[in-house]
Amino acid sequence: MKKLMTILVLMAFLQTVCGEVNVDSISLDPPMVEAGNVVDVYVKFHESPVSRDVWSKEGTPSGAVTTGRNMLYKAKLVPASDISGDYVTIIDGEKNVGRIFVGETWTTPFKIKISEGAPATDYRMEFQVINVDLDGKEIDVARMHQFDIPVKGIVKFDVKESDELRIGSTGFIDLTISNVGGGNARHVTLELTAPDSLTVLDSGEVNVGNFIGEQSKSVRFNVSVDSKATISAKKATVVITYINESGSKITVNNTIGVLVKGDPSIEAGLDSADDFVEGKSGKIVVSVTNKGFIDAKFVTVQLIPTGEYTVESADKSYIGNLASDDFETEEFTIKLADKVQSPVPLKVRVEYKKENSDELLSKEFSPKLRVLSTEEYAKVTKANGSSTSLTTALIAVPALVVAYLLVWFVYKLVNAITAFLNKKIFKRGL
Repeated sequence: MKKLMTILVLMAFLQTVCGEVNVDSISLDPPMVEAGNVVDVYVKFHESPVSRDVWSKEGTPSGAVTTGRNMLYKAKLVPASDISGDYVTIIDGEKNVGRIFVGETWTTPFKIKISEGAPATDYRMEFQVINVDLDGKEIDVARMHQFDIPVKGIVKFDVKESDELRIGSTGFIDLTISNVGGGNARHVTLELTAPDSLTVLDSGEVNVGNFIGEQSKSVRFNVSVDSKATISAKKATVVITYINESGSKITVNNTIGVLVKGDPSIEAGLDSADDFVEGKSGKIVVSVTNKGFIDAKFVTVQLIPTGEYTVESADKSYIGNLASDDFETEEFTIKLADKVQSPVPLKVRVEYKKENSDELLSKEFSPKLRVLSTEEYAKVTKANGSSTSLTTALIAVPALVVAYLLVWFVYKLVNAITAFLNKKIFKRGL
């Protein structure tokens, strides 16, 4: 009888024994978590046949309770730090477990998402087992267990370029390559494929080594620009090849913009001029030349008067477009002031626009005009006069010869006609 009572008491005790929730393991799928991943979190736990404390929601023990027939479990997964709250989204974080018997094991699946751009670090999470009644009302927390989800950095390259390329010259394309994802990349190479009219000098492929975490490195490519290139923003391709942490070879294509610049090279000078003396008027011819690889648009040339001369003709002339390696001339009439000193600086202004730009550009030039003294001018004038007389004489002699020959020819022609008429009509000379 005593043995029977002992068995009954033992069975009653087993029905009311305190059980403790123990976490056995936590697994992640995928096992290596990166920013942007959706992760399945599996928490395996069991009810251990030992006395336990029941935890309040504030995290403090509230004394022992028994697992009766009306006591059920619910499992939750919540962020346990500020950074986890910022970067971890709980997609499926609450499960109704029901009753777990002493010694029984249970695995609860949860689903979370790591935000895009989340920094590489450990994100603390908290697994909770909560006692609920049959109506689902939470009573207290049976177990809290905190753990970390390590987020690995991903290899994510950002390429920034700076360049100063001009038509018909060599320049540099400077690239800054940054691993903004924080993952590790080994044996990183960069290959630049230049667009039309650009040629990469030396090697177009550069080995930049390894990137351990968030690093930045600079690469320079020497580039030649064809003289027939146009002012424009061109697209170039940068191919990045690397080995990731799992040993796989990864290739990433990046497109960068390359700005090709150019300007007309405008020069102006004195092409020719009359002989000038102080106080006298005369003509000058100004030449405007474009020595650049780029055409100049809407070109005007202006001769600005100064205290040493005035402009008697129109002071501004419109040239229009001035092609590369071309020139135009414009004539102006000026009058020198009295008592000017040789040489007289002329003030020439050229205004123009370059291709693909509405900005009006301007350059000024100061070609020198030689001014003769009164004596020099008199000598030149006299010499020019003698030269003119000689030239007139030289022209007159051939003219007289031609006139004489013409008169002689007409005379002979008239005689021939007269002889013909006498013979045929008047029967003379038979």
